[in-house]
Amino acid sequence: MTSSRHGPAFRAPAVGLLGARRAGRSGGAGAPSGAGGAARAFGRGCRRSGCPARCRSARWAPHCAGTVTVVPAAVAGPAGAGPCGWCGRRRWYGGGARLRPTMAGYDGGGSPVGSYTARRGARTGALVWCVVPDGPEHRVDPDGVLDLMWFRERLIVAGPDTRSMLARTRAGEVTWGLRLAPGVGHALFGVPAHELTDRRVVLSDLVRLPAYGGPSFGEDPAGALERVFVALWERAEPERRGLRRAAALDSAAREGLSVRETAELHGLSVRSLHRLSNRLFGYGPKTLQGIHRFQRGLHLARAGVPLRDAAATAGYADQAHFTREAKRLTGRTPGALTRAT
Repeated sequence: MTSSRHGPAFRAPAVGLLGARRAGRSGGAGAPSGAGGAARAFGRGCRRSGCPARCRSARWAPHCAGTVTVVPAAVAGPAGAGPCGWCGRRRWYGGGARLRPTMAGYDGGGSPVGSYTARRGARTGALVWCVVPDGPEHRVDPDGVLDLMWFRERLIVAGPDTRSMLARTRAGEVTWGLRLAPGVGHALFGVPAHELTDRRVVLSDLVRLPAYGGPSFGEDPAGALERVFVALWERAEPERRGLRRAAALDSAAREGLSVRETAELHGLSVRSLHRLSNRLFGYGPKTLQGIHRFQRGLHLARAGVPLRDAAATAGYADQAHFTREAKRLTGRTPGALTRAT
């Protein structure tokens, strides 16, 4: 979720250490606020000339976030450095930044929200977000990520969604979350991601809660989430090679590579790729690609790009194709999703 997630209160309608969100070409975490608003970047993009993730300006473009895979400074070396998910070269980004409000309704994951803020965690570089809904229900659209959340005094794991979910909310209720990079959820929680698909699970039902020092969630919820994450990381000791492969598979899905092309690129059979994708992301590679494409198209539309051009840029055959996919995933048209912000 950036899209923000709200724990076990979710229900289906009637009809998302390690670094930044896998924003790739779809915008994603820290992306510009809706209606074309520009947000200040947290740091520099990939250093390789010609890489799509290269962006050194203070404005975010739909492609500039790239894919970052880093480990917490407290665990393994300096924070803020990691391989670019597009070209494999080293990429740097800034450390913590103050919470900043987005323009009305854009939460980085394609979900309309009331008030949303996000920053890079000072300790881990991970995206930490906070949302306060403006109504009795909050919609979360599929975005292909897992999140660790602090919701109603409990730690919750929000699994990857295959359809829009609705959460019952209370006035002024605050939810905090930390975005998990590709493959991290499987590594930290010890369960395949597909077992968490379309679910919100209390963390203690998956793993023994780690001990962490410092201020409590009541005093510093963002910092406490980071400390829990670091403690989980130190306990699990994820394999760096596996996380790099997960980031590369996620980038291939964002680039729109076919399942066969992705399998050949990574030396896998199609069947092995499907099993691996389900374990890491909670979806098969085709579903993951479709969700990333939908999020990119929606991001462009919310940034003011005409729907026809947004559909073409995102990789749809035409605007009607974009509309069909949006209705299949969310039950709403791209126009309705854009107006909702």
